[in-house]
Amino acid sequence: MKIDQKDFEKRWNVFLNIVGLDVQEALKKKLTDEHGRDTGQLKGSILYSAGITNTIVFSMDKHGEYVEYGTPPHILSKEEIEELEGWIKRKNPDWTDKKGKELTVEQKMLRLAEIIAKRGTKPYPFIRMTFHQDIKKIISEALKESFK
Repeated sequence: MKIDQKDFEKRWNVFLNIVGLDVQEALKKKLTDEHGRDTGQLKGSILYSAGITNTIVFSMDKHGEYVEYGTPPHILSKEEIEELEGWIKRKNPDWTDKKGKELTVEQKMLRLAEIIAKRGTKPYPFIRMTFHQDIKKIISEALKESFK
């Protein structure tokens, strides 16, 4: 059996790019399915590159780590509390005071900061789930497509 090295390299590069693109799309889908959609910033930051080193590298905003693993309870800085405003306005949690009156945006920001200080944030393991559930099928289909 004779293997044409240039043809193999071409097909291998096609394979790496198919896997990269399919995993990228699976990560985005799993993120949206598991975590919902807020601004789309994290989803839009998920990228891959397939290089000449026979590797596929995935990257995303640092926030992806916090979504994947959650965070332990922690105190937010004043700046971090201010960053909660956009989330509060988009999600508009139905929080009221003891008299049943809806909280202001600022009060909701402080309430959320208190919740994070007590409980941290919940993990949504979209990365691990993608690799555990989808990677075998993605690789199998990419091999079929690249080396047919």
